[in-house]
Amino acid sequence: MLHIVDAPKWQLLGGFLGVIVISTIVLTIPHLGVTLVFLSIISGQIFISMIIDHFGFLDVPKIPMDWRRIFGFIMMVIGLAFISRSIY
Repeated sequence: MLHIVDAPKWQLLGGFLGVIVISTIVLTIPHLGVTLVFLSIISGQIFISMIIDHFGFLDVPKIPMDWRRIFGFIMMVIGLAFISRSIY
């Protein structure tokens, strides 16, 4: 039987952060809408993945940022801005 005190601390942190993310999603969707919330989440994940790839964090092969990746991310942010402007 696995006891919670025997689990690695990073696994416990992942569970705690997961609860925060899900709670935030549930609380913000009624105010911002599903599209804006999930596009924000996806944009954040893509931004962090670009940083991880560029610097080679977490022992992944380095993939330098180029104009196509940056342009794609900028287009997502512009789409996010258009969606958020239509709400307010």
